[in-house]
Amino acid sequence: MKKHTIYINAGHGSIDPATGKYMTFPTHGKFYEYEGRGYTAYEGVTNRIFAMLFEQAMQNTGIRIVRTYHRINDMDNYQRTQIANADFMRTRPDKALWLSWHSNAFGMQSKGQSQAPRGYSIFTSEGETTADSCAKLILDETELATAKRFGIMFRKDMRDNNPDFDINFDELTLTYMPAVLIENLFFTNYDDATLLLNKDYQQAVIQATKTAVLKWFEL
Repeated sequence: MKKHTIYINAGHGSIDPATGKYMTFPTHGKFYEYEGRGYTAYEGVTNRIFAMLFEQAMQNTGIRIVRTYHRINDMDNYQRTQIANADFMRTRPDKALWLSWHSNAFGMQSKGQSQAPRGYSIFTSEGETTADSCAKLILDETELATAKRFGIMFRKDMRDNNPDFDINFDELTLTYMPAVLIENLFFTNYDDATLLLNKDYQQAVIQATKTAVLKWFEL
């Protein structure tokens, strides 16, 4: 049986249940929250919800999961990639994937606005890479599962005939394995923020991502 590994990242900090304090990385400030209509959603919290649900969904698939993030504290993405790279060099999986959960944001204010943009998008590093096929599978499966059911808009960049956006974020360029970053809706949009905490939406996204990733490992 082939050895496969997924390195899971969840962007930005979370809330310490012991103190109620948001444990974000010092340079991140308080950018990663939505506050409006009497509603507050922290990106780091929902990122961890999706990352942990995906980890649970992948149990009993035969694919090894490595968590590169802390359950509460934030840390620099360079540190996270080094955790993945060190494990990759030690275990030498036949095929591996870096999968990072984020949500998008509009503007540079901590308080979002209900009229802010909406939508789901996916990113890989610049140029044609082995991650492109995985990103396309994830986006296609997620669009099929959520677009009509939840009214989700899917943001695509088709300039290179792939729907993913190309950008050289550290976590997409410093890893030794193909890397995909999911921007799961806009947490600065009220409608998107409420969906991120909707259990039906969560399960639909997780199952679609699982289906896509399993297909990619079989390629």
